[in-house]
Amino acid sequence: VESVEKKQRLRNPPPPFITSTLQQEASKKLGLGAGATMRTAQALYEQGYITYMRTDNAALSEVAIASLKELVASRFGDDYLISDETRNARKKTKKKVKSQEAHEAIRPSGLEFTSPGQSSLEGSELSLYRLIFERTLASEMSPAVIDLTDVQIRVHSQTSSEYNGAVFRVSGSKVGFEGFLKAYGDRHYSIDEEEDEDNTGGKMDVDVAQGSATKDNEYASDTENQEIVDQR
Repeated sequence: VESVEKKQRLRNPPPPFITSTLQQEASKKLGLGAGATMRTAQALYEQGYITYMRTDNAALSEVAIASLKELVASRFGDDYLISDETRNARKKTKKKVKSQEAHEAIRPSGLEFTSPGQSSLEGSELSLYRLIFERTLASEMSPAVIDLTDVQIRVHSQTSSEYNGAVFRVSGSKVGFEGFLKAYGDRHYSIDEEEDEDNTGGKMDVDVAQGSATKDNEYASDTENQEIVDQR
């Protein structure tokens, strides 16, 4: 083993749904097409379960945020509440031109936020409502902390000149603190949603000419990932 490097990375919670992201997630997680998603959302809206489903505004009203904070604290504890810094940074994100800001983000209606289990919904209506409920809840929760480990192994071989000196890199990740994944994990939001290509936890690439090999199981990075600790 030549080196072991450990890091921690923050993964921020996703914002509440707007129309386009609701359609994308419903297709990805529930197998619903755009039309079916909007028909189901329309039914939920007409029954009073969700706010208006056609919006480009991901913001929540102040009263909704206050209710969500109470719900998160009661369900998971204060450690799972989003920080004001993270929330304010989200507010500074550039808004879309001509966004339908007359409506807030798609969320459970009212201020009581009926849980899916307390509703009388069934089938696709229940599935879509649960997706909206959990996404809204997660949006006001703390980031997840991901522990990353990178190991480099140098090969010293007296029998094979081909691999002698080659460096193998193995990277792995695990959840150190669930944060918003406590509400929006497993079924809806994973660390790495790409399938393992070698069935052992990541992809293996070997370049004998360069004398190196790498195996990478780190999740795809995005603009919301922040490296917070880097120690060797």
